[in-house]
Amino acid sequence: MKVNLLVLFCAIACLTLVSAVSGALVAEFSGSPTEGSAPLTVTFIDASVNATSWSWDFGDEEISNEQSPSHTYSTAGIYTVALTATNDNESDAESKSSYITVNEAEILPIAGFTASVTSGNIPLSVSFTDESEHATSWSWDFGDGSTSSLDQNTTHVFTTNGTFTVTLTATNENGSTQETVTITVINPLESSFTSSPISGPAPLNVTFTDGSTPSAYIDTYSWNFGDGSATSSEQNPIHNFTTANTYSVTLVVSNTTYGISDSYTGPIVVSSSVTAAPVAAFSANETSGPAPLAVLFTDESTGTVEGWTWEIYDSDDSEIESAYTENFTYLFEDEGIYTITLIVSNDIGSNTTTKTDYITVGDVPSISFTATPMSGYAPLSVAFNDTSTGNITTRLWDLDDGKTSSSQKITHTFSSAGTYTVKLSVSNDVGTVNATKTITVLSPSATPIPTPVPTPAPTYAGTSYDADATGLTAVAVNVSESSDDGGILFHNPLTEEIWKFYSFYLEYMKYLKGTVGITGEVSNSS
Repeated sequence: MKVNLLVLFCAIACLTLVSAVSGALVAEFSGSPTEGSAPLTVTFIDASVNATSWSWDFGDEEISNEQSPSHTYSTAGIYTVALTATNDNESDAESKSSYITVNEAEILPIAGFTASVTSGNIPLSVSFTDESEHATSWSWDFGDGSTSSLDQNTTHVFTTNGTFTVTLTATNENGSTQETVTITVINPLESSFTSSPISGPAPLNVTFTDGSTPSAYIDTYSWNFGDGSATSSEQNPIHNFTTANTYSVTLVVSNTTYGISDSYTGPIVVSSSVTAAPVAAFSANETSGPAPLAVLFTDESTGTVEGWTWEIYDSDDSEIESAYTENFTYLFEDEGIYTITLIVSNDIGSNTTTKTDYITVGDVPSISFTATPMSGYAPLSVAFNDTSTGNITTRLWDLDDGKTSSSQKITHTFSSAGTYTVKLSVSNDVGTVNATKTITVLSPSATPIPTPVPTPAPTYAGTSYDADATGLTAVAVNVSESSDDGGILFHNPLTEEIWKFYSFYLEYMKYLKGTVGITGEVSNSS
């Protein structure tokens, strides 16, 4: 073919050269392609010499006056093409017999089909009808993992819900084309239920009634009551809610054959039947002992208790353990003194009780001390003596007036009237224990004490003199039991001291009336 075209072009070139030299009109052309399948478009190139106009006859009853036209052959056949070239002086024609060969067209199939339904409840059966053209074979892809290539028309059952693209591929000897249709498969399940009652005080029994549709599709039920209890597979269960709260109850209905389900959630409001917060109280089966010491703490709170919090603190006030049960056992492995706290609560509120230094693990000192005197007039000098026993490594006196001491025995003067709480703390490696005593310091008397006149002292042994309801009592004793100077000894219970006077008891009682506010008469009760 390449050799023939080369010869043709050489010939045309030679003719053109000759014609150009001679000035003669010569008609000539070429076309490409000259063979192919319908529809075939051919481009014609004018190669005429000295032509000014052109007339083309394409052999299929179509013509053109363009110099170099393009022409499409729609029908298969063999066509003769003729060109008539003209100028002002003459014309010339060139005809090429059977120049263009047009073969039959390669017809591709045109895929097409219809579906009996395009949506519906699971399981959904769909019939597909082929409407393809020029097809000789068919292949179906249903979009759910299933295919078919045996039938021109087919039926398919969709057993899962979702949206599926169904594709038909139509094929013939020239190729293939595709067509698609969308099928929507619907989950028909709709979960629902009613509750009776929907609210009330605890404990609350609630009856649940299933209202899910369509019931024919449902083969399993699963209830979650939202309170941490076990689920139920009954269709219409009854459940008891024991604690006040708002619960979200969920029903899931399912069809296990087709793997579909639906859920619905509704509220249940349980109010509290409690009207007051509890009052915390507890006890322990052991409060002291050597390490390791196992202690059972027992809740003795009153009222309705719905929650417990136990806290154990060491002597540094560091929390070492917590628990949330009604009763609680703890093993103390380290020696020391421990504080226990219990917090109890319900829907109304909470209450806390703390027992400081409640548990002693190991041997701590046994604390005690004396104070002499414990009351009197300012300035009052008091002797303190630590009589504690056991292993003591440190001690501290707190005299409640800003003064402290670490000695075992001390004497301290309280210069101002008032009530003083004196605290002694003694410690060892196990822990610290404390003890207190109250010292009462009275204001000095504003009334001078009368100077008694010495008189012979009679015997008053066994005689008592009662004041009024203040409880003050003056007691006279035998002179031989009192002093060498013949005085009478009187007992003043306010100061726990013995006062000596050299006159009758009436003078002493007069003094008491003036200094401490005694009223009423004094009588001889002997």
